[in-house]
Amino acid sequence: MKTRKLMLPLMAFVCAIGMAFASANVVKEQSTGYIFENNAWRTVQVDCETGEENCSVLLSGDETPYPVFEADLSTQKKSVTGEPIMID
Repeated sequence: MKTRKLMLPLMAFVCAIGMAFASANVVKEQSTGYIFENNAWRTVQVDCETGEENCSVLLSGDETPYPVFEADLSTQKKSVTGEPIMID
């Protein structure tokens, strides 16, 4: 009986610690993309999730959507939604 009174709170404590590690914030990995801005290629870090639509970005202070390209500078990255992603 004495052992049960001790083990139940101890097991709850161990489970709480385990759940704290299991629910850690997961950071989305951004990949390198390239946009053609002002007659020059620019590197951008953007999270284009794989999908069917073309990925594009909006630069802060600019309302022009720029298509994002892969490293070969001819293949456009794909996105799930197709909506431009705001970056700084």
